[in-house]
Amino acid sequence: CAAWGAGASAGSGRVSVQTMQQREGVYLYVRVAAVDDGGRRGAYEYAGPIRALSVPGKGRPAAIRAFAANQIYVSWFQPEFTGAVLPSAAILGYRIEFNANGTSFGAGVDPAYTILAPAGATSAVSRVLRPGVYRARVAAANVAGYGEPGGDAAAG
Repeated sequence: CAAWGAGASAGSGRVSVQTMQQREGVYLYVRVAAVDDGGRRGAYEYAGPIRALSVPGKGRPAAIRAFAANQIYVSWFQPEFTGAVLPSAAILGYRIEFNANGTSFGAGVDPAYTILAPAGATSAVSRVLRPGVYRARVAAANVAGYGEPGGDAAAG
């Protein structure tokens, strides 16, 4: 909860009030009342809900399998949490990462082993890769950025 302190004056313009940090994905409702110079309180006004937005939840791969000579097919579901609720945040796209021969995804993924897929996509096929066994994971993006990659399935 936030309030103006004694002696604070809004004047005839816009006033900013700092509140406690809010949890991601939580709606906040704001009520505003004004008091004029004569001490008369104006009507309360309710602003529409304010939504705290975060990155989407983990990606959810559905399948990974060999597709053609040295290519991998990956399909996925939209993450369970898109980054906001009521309404949900729009998913803007996906990042599919591959790694080879049992190596860890570690701190970074080679861009040559990364595919970007548009919003609404539910599957993708890798570029031609060197022969080997590959693992894949999927991350979804909204306006706040990419969420944590999910899944870790292998094919080759």
